[in-house]
Amino acid sequence: MATILWSLCGTVAIALAAVCGLLWLIERRDLASLMLCTLGVAAAASGYAEVGMMHSATVEEFSEWQRWNHVPLFFVFIALLLFVHYYLGTGRLWLMWAFIFARSVVLFVNFSVRPSFNFSDIVSLRRVSLLGEQISIIDVAVARSQWQMFAIASLILLMAYLIDAAAQGWLKGGTDSRRKALAVGLGIA
Repeated sequence: MATILWSLCGTVAIALAAVCGLLWLIERRDLASLMLCTLGVAAAASGYAEVGMMHSATVEEFSEWQRWNHVPLFFVFIALLLFVHYYLGTGRLWLMWAFIFARSVVLFVNFSVRPSFNFSDIVSLRRVSLLGEQISIIDVAVARSQWQMFAIASLILLMAYLIDAAAQGWLKGGTDSRRKALAVGLGIA
């Protein structure tokens, strides 16, 4: 059941990505639609990696899925950030570039260490029941605590950019700007 649920979510993400991709093909200047298309594809790819982790039989297999999941997650974050940038047309560029740089560092470090950015060692997995299906989760692991604060700081940069962009959109004035700022602000919150 858990796999079916993940597959359904991935299908919905791909369907929405296709619609946004089609909108972008019709109007190539609408980069916000392209970013939503990218976001949908990346979210579906991340879901695929999550299913791979859930069905892992060994620590090594789980570690590889978890390591490669950082790639679609990178694109999820970047697409979300750029969607807000293109849709609202606001936000401080230095915050945007600081976040992109920070997430690039996370991705680079993830592939520079074993098993991943998040863990220095995954010792064992445990099988648990989720929605009537047996899945693998981490039982014992050693986190890379020195890097986790960096990852959290990057997410704080993302939130600062999103809040700043929505606030600037609201202050721009006009009904359309305020509606967009409110929709993006509430939608992401």
